[in-house]
Amino acid sequence: MKFTIKKCIKNLIKDIISPKMPINIRGNSLVIEGSDYYNSMDLHIGVTTSSGAIVEFDKNGLRRHRSGQWGQCLLLDQAPGPWTEHWDKALLQICKQKCWSAKSYSEHKHNCYSFVLTFLVSLNYGNLSSAARSRTTFCEKFIVPRTTSAGKYISLYRKLKEHDFYIHRNKTG
Repeated sequence: MKFTIKKCIKNLIKDIISPKMPINIRGNSLVIEGSDYYNSMDLHIGVTTSSGAIVEFDKNGLRRHRSGQWGQCLLLDQAPGPWTEHWDKALLQICKQKCWSAKSYSEHKHNCYSFVLTFLVSLNYGNLSSAARSRTTFCEKFIVPRTTSAGKYISLYRKLKEHDFYIHRNKTG
Protein backbone atom coordinates (compact mmCIF):
# COMPACT_ATOMS: atom_id res chain seq x y z
CA MET A 1 0.00 0.00 0.00
CA LYS A 2 2.77 2.45 0.94
CA PHE A 3 4.63 1.76 -2.31
CA THR A 4 1.49 2.47 -4.40
CA ILE A 5 0.80 5.79 -2.67
CA LYS A 6 4.44 6.78 -2.98
CA LYS A 7 4.46 5.83 -6.67
CA CYS A 8 1.25 7.79 -7.40
CA ILE A 9 2.55 10.88 -5.64
CA LYS A 10 5.90 10.58 -7.44
CA ASN A 11 4.14 10.39 -10.85
CA LEU A 12 1.89 13.34 -10.03
CA ILE A 13 4.78 15.47 -8.84
CA LYS A 14 6.72 14.73 -12.05
CA ASP A 15 4.11 16.75 -13.95
CA ILE A 16 3.90 19.61 -11.47
CA ILE A 17 7.36 20.02 -10.00
CA SER A 18 7.27 22.96 -7.62
CA PRO A 19 6.08 25.72 -9.94
CA LYS A 20 6.41 28.58 -7.45
CA MET A 21 9.86 30.08 -7.26
CA PRO A 22 11.64 33.14 -5.96
CA ILE A 23 11.61 35.59 -8.80
CA ASN A 24 14.90 37.35 -8.02
CA ILE A 25 16.89 34.74 -9.90
CA ARG A 26 15.07 35.05 -13.23
CA GLY A 27 15.70 37.61 -15.94
CA ASN A 28 13.93 38.01 -19.29
CA SER A 29 10.83 36.35 -17.89
CA LEU A 30 7.08 36.56 -17.81
CA VAL A 31 5.86 36.03 -14.30
CA ILE A 32 2.49 35.73 -12.65
CA GLU A 33 1.46 35.90 -9.03
CA GLY A 34 -1.70 35.00 -7.20
CA SER A 35 -2.89 33.47 -3.98
CA ASP A 36 -3.54 29.85 -4.96
CA TYR A 37 -3.49 29.81 -8.80
CA TYR A 38 -6.11 27.11 -9.02
CA ASN A 39 -9.41 28.96 -9.34
CA SER A 40 -8.10 32.42 -8.74
CA MET A 41 -9.58 35.36 -10.57
CA ASP A 42 -7.08 37.72 -9.00
CA LEU A 43 -3.83 37.10 -10.84
CA HIS A 44 -1.19 39.70 -11.61
CA ILE A 45 1.29 39.45 -14.48
CA GLY A 46 4.58 41.23 -15.05
CA VAL A 47 7.83 41.16 -16.97
CA THR A 48 11.38 40.99 -15.66
CA THR A 49 14.32 42.79 -17.18
CA SER A 50 17.53 40.93 -17.95
CA SER A 51 18.79 41.96 -14.51
CA GLY A 52 15.71 40.51 -12.78
CA ALA A 53 13.88 43.78 -11.98
CA ILE A 54 10.11 43.47 -12.26
CA VAL A 55 8.22 45.83 -14.54
CA GLU A 56 4.49 45.87 -13.91
CA PHE A 57 1.44 47.99 -14.65
CA ASP A 58 -1.32 48.43 -12.08
CA LYS A 59 -3.54 51.13 -10.56
CA ASN A 60 -0.36 53.01 -9.57
CA GLY A 61 0.83 53.10 -13.18
CA LEU A 62 3.98 51.59 -14.57
CA ARG A 63 6.45 50.51 -11.90
CA ARG A 64 9.89 48.95 -11.88
CA HIS A 65 11.29 47.44 -8.71
CA ARG A 66 13.34 44.63 -7.30
CA SER A 67 11.68 41.27 -7.05
CA GLY A 68 11.28 41.07 -3.27
CA GLN A 69 7.82 42.60 -3.44
CA TRP A 70 6.50 39.65 -5.41
CA GLY A 71 7.71 36.97 -2.99
CA GLN A 72 7.08 33.79 -4.90
CA CYS A 73 5.48 33.60 -8.30
CA LEU A 74 5.09 31.43 -11.37
CA LEU A 75 7.41 31.55 -14.31
CA LEU A 76 5.27 31.56 -17.47
CA ASP A 77 8.14 31.73 -19.90
CA GLN A 78 11.73 32.88 -20.12
CA ALA A 79 13.69 34.05 -23.15
CA PRO A 80 17.16 32.55 -23.63
CA GLY A 81 20.35 34.57 -23.13
CA PRO A 82 20.78 35.69 -26.75
CA TRP A 83 17.48 37.60 -26.47
CA THR A 84 18.66 39.71 -23.53
CA GLU A 85 19.52 42.90 -25.38
CA HIS A 86 16.46 42.77 -27.64
CA TRP A 87 14.20 41.96 -24.65
CA ASP A 88 15.42 44.98 -22.66
CA LYS A 89 15.19 47.32 -25.67
CA ALA A 90 11.65 46.22 -26.52
CA LEU A 91 10.61 46.59 -22.88
CA LEU A 92 12.11 50.07 -22.68
CA GLN A 93 10.25 51.14 -25.83
CA ILE A 94 6.92 49.92 -24.43
CA CYS A 95 7.59 51.61 -21.09
CA LYS A 96 8.15 54.95 -22.85
CA GLN A 97 4.59 54.95 -24.16
CA LYS A 98 2.34 57.47 -22.38
CA CYS A 99 -0.55 54.99 -22.10
CA TRP A 100 0.91 53.30 -19.01
CA SER A 101 0.05 56.01 -16.48
CA ALA A 102 -2.03 55.47 -13.35
CA LYS A 103 -4.68 57.71 -14.91
CA SER A 104 -5.08 55.41 -17.92
CA TYR A 105 -5.36 52.23 -15.84
CA SER A 106 -8.66 50.34 -16.03
CA GLU A 107 -9.08 47.15 -14.01
CA HIS A 108 -10.94 45.36 -16.81
CA LYS A 109 -9.72 46.96 -20.05
CA HIS A 110 -6.25 48.49 -19.65
CA ASN A 111 -4.35 46.57 -17.00
CA CYS A 112 -1.27 44.42 -16.29
CA TYR A 113 -2.40 41.90 -18.89
CA SER A 114 -2.67 44.63 -21.54
CA PHE A 115 0.84 45.79 -20.70
CA VAL A 116 2.39 42.33 -20.99
CA LEU A 117 0.57 41.46 -24.20
CA THR A 118 1.61 44.77 -25.79
CA PHE A 119 5.20 44.04 -24.82
CA LEU A 120 5.08 40.50 -26.20
CA VAL A 121 3.65 41.56 -29.55
CA SER A 122 6.41 44.18 -29.91
CA LEU A 123 9.05 41.61 -28.91
CA ASN A 124 8.24 39.41 -31.92
CA TYR A 125 9.27 36.24 -30.08
CA GLY A 126 7.73 33.31 -31.97
CA ASN A 127 4.69 31.52 -30.55
CA LEU A 128 4.66 33.71 -27.46
CA SER A 129 4.22 36.89 -29.49
CA SER A 130 1.74 35.24 -31.87
CA ALA A 131 -0.44 34.10 -28.98
CA ALA A 132 -0.22 37.57 -27.39
CA ARG A 133 -2.24 39.04 -30.27
CA SER A 134 -5.35 37.55 -28.63
CA ARG A 135 -6.09 37.83 -24.91
CA THR A 136 -7.97 34.54 -25.01
CA THR A 137 -5.37 32.60 -26.99
CA PHE A 138 -2.52 33.73 -24.74
CA CYS A 139 -4.51 32.79 -21.67
CA GLU A 140 -5.39 29.35 -23.06
CA LYS A 141 -1.88 28.53 -24.25
CA PHE A 142 0.29 30.00 -21.51
CA ILE A 143 -1.61 31.02 -18.38
CA VAL A 144 -4.20 28.26 -17.90
CA PRO A 145 -1.77 25.32 -18.24
CA ARG A 146 0.71 26.88 -15.82
CA THR A 147 -1.83 27.98 -13.21
CA THR A 148 -3.56 24.60 -13.40
CA SER A 149 -0.27 22.81 -12.67
CA ALA A 150 0.48 25.22 -9.85
CA GLY A 151 -2.99 24.73 -8.38
CA LYS A 152 -2.54 20.95 -8.42
CA TYR A 153 0.84 21.22 -6.75
CA ILE A 154 -0.41 23.60 -4.06
CA SER A 155 -3.48 21.45 -3.44
CA LEU A 156 -1.34 18.31 -3.14
CA TYR A 157 1.08 20.11 -0.84
CA ARG A 158 -1.75 21.30 1.43
CA LYS A 159 -3.35 17.84 1.57
CA LEU A 160 -0.07 16.18 2.47
CA LYS A 161 0.59 18.77 5.16
CA GLU A 162 -2.99 18.51 6.47
CA HIS A 163 -2.57 14.75 6.94
CA ASP A 164 0.70 15.12 8.83
CA PHE A 165 3.07 14.16 6.06
CA TYR A 166 6.46 15.71 6.47
CA ILE A 167 7.34 18.07 3.64
CA HIS A 168 11.10 18.12 3.07
CA ARG A 169 12.63 20.72 0.79
CA ASN A 170 15.66 19.58 -1.14
CA LYS A 171 18.41 22.14 -1.44
CA THR A 172 19.32 22.38 -5.09
CA GLY A 173 22.22 24.31 -6.11
